[in-house]
Amino acid sequence: VFFSMDRMEERIENVSSLRRNLDHYAVKGMARPWTAKPKRETIAGSGPPSLLELCTDAIAQHLHTIPFVGEVLPHHILKEVLDRRKNQNMTDTDVPLLLSTTFEVVPPTQVDYLSFKNCHKVTSDGIKVVFDNCPALTSLDLSFCELIGDDALKGLSQRCPGLRELDLTGCRLVTDEGCKHLGILKHLAGLRLELCNKVTDMGVQAVV
Repeated sequence: VFFSMDRMEERIENVSSLRRNLDHYAVKGMARPWTAKPKRETIAGSGPPSLLELCTDAIAQHLHTIPFVGEVLPHHILKEVLDRRKNQNMTDTDVPLLLSTTFEVVPPTQVDYLSFKNCHKVTSDGIKVVFDNCPALTSLDLSFCELIGDDALKGLSQRCPGLRELDLTGCRLVTDEGCKHLGILKHLAGLRLELCNKVTDMGVQAVV
């Protein structure tokens, strides 16, 4: 797809204007600070979504059409945008595409957080491409990735030595053997294993 220079300048100006608006509301205290588990949906009775939530949803849906977005948006908002991408229908073949889109925003060596929450169709083989290309990961959400197991954790421990936080909630294929691989991650300070029915006390002890 080709764009004229006028069209490209217009898009850049639109993104720049969006950042000014987001910064304005952040100064007024309306922007929520980044957390590892951002609010994904409005709870009934809690009121309409904020302007920041609407903007991040829109950017997440059209990320691949916005040029230079990584140069104009604050880092904590970029993280929220990436987290709001829809995961439920992602498959192994989609993972490289997601990484390609991500790298347009943040260089591979600076990607420190990724969320694959609810990627029910992504397997251990599919997720390994993430570890191979994102060695700087410090926080990773694999919760409810039901096809990810011990092989993935082996690759993760070998490729991402700086990992500090890992959410494996609902990863039912993970066993004590996978926890043994995590034991070599010296900086791992937070690990969630809820609903990992094949992990015993021995597996937890191997990580600790």
